[in-house]
Amino acid sequence: MTDVTKMAFMAPNPELMTVNLDELAAKHKKLVAAREAQPQRQEGPAGQLQKLKRELFNLTERAKSTEVYANNIAGNCKLLESRIADAIKQKKIAVASGNALAERNWEHSISRLEGERDGVEREFNRAQRVAAQAANELKHWPHGERVAELEKVCACENDNKSPKQPRQ
Repeated sequence: MTDVTKMAFMAPNPELMTVNLDELAAKHKKLVAAREAQPQRQEGPAGQLQKLKRELFNLTERAKSTEVYANNIAGNCKLLESRIADAIKQKKIAVASGNALAERNWEHSISRLEGERDGVEREFNRAQRVAAQAANELKHWPHGERVAELEKVCACENDNKSPKQPRQ
């Protein structure tokens, strides 16, 4: 227990720990009004371009990471399938040698591995859907033309500005 919690439970005066919701609501309204009263900074073309490029970068990175994740899950699924195949081979060897204990052990291993594989396959299907959705969002990103326009505008603005002359 932290000291504050101890004080809350062991406070001799219960009025010390009461909260006035009306007072809190009034403070919140004041805070919201003050925040809305602040002038909002207008961003120019450079700000808009930066914002759109950041959005495009985030979409690209999400598409890459979801694809990598789906590939990793597919690898896990293949690994589980090979482990199941190995377990089946071991079970056949145990049956051929007449070892009932080993046979039962391999049966339990096979059923456990199949359960794991089912879970991984469900996760793989989900990861594929998410990766496809991320790729689709990137493919149909509607601001490509606007980025090209803003890059032209920003290039023109940069050409009009004279570079600072070094002091001699």
